[in-house]
Amino acid sequence: FAGCGLNPGPAPPAYTLHPNLPGPLAGEHRVSDKLQLGINLPLADEALDNNRVAILIDNREYRYWKNATWTSQTPDLLQRWIIAAFESDGRLFVSADDANGFLADFRLASYIREFNVILGPDGKYSVALAINARLIDLRDGKISAVFNQRYEQPAAGEDLSAVMDAFDVVTGRVLSELISWTIDNLNLIR
Repeated sequence: FAGCGLNPGPAPPAYTLHPNLPGPLAGEHRVSDKLQLGINLPLADEALDNNRVAILIDNREYRYWKNATWTSQTPDLLQRWIIAAFESDGRLFVSADDANGFLADFRLASYIREFNVILGPDGKYSVALAINARLIDLRDGKISAVFNQRYEQPAAGEDLSAVMDAFDVVTGRVLSELISWTIDNLNLIR
């Protein structure tokens, strides 16, 4: 089989995130025992809506890390971590918006603007995560608040391990900010 192309060789390693998730805040209570938040599958441009580790070159060209993929499509990966962060925080009942029988009071709809490595002009890597989220009140269908956040973290080295560590840092920072923003806005609305 080796000569006929049916044996393409081993698949590239698949990576996942390991961000520091915010834990329950001391003295903080659940926003409401009845309030439920649905987390939409984030949207992303085609360059990021795949399972490849994207590298942005000269702020306009995407290429992909040769021997690395994510464990799932970027939107799926980030949706799982957004849900995990809210579950870890513990102040809201959350679920994927498409979960069977889940009736949300609010929806968090997001768009991934950046989730990529940046190759700087000096040849050094950094990692960026930029997300736009909207908190939608499902009682009236109106957008209650808008979140825009971007973090960039220099990689400590040029190897894939250092780049993955930088992905963990930016993801943890954005998740922490997103949770605080969501809780603050829900406290104002209800």
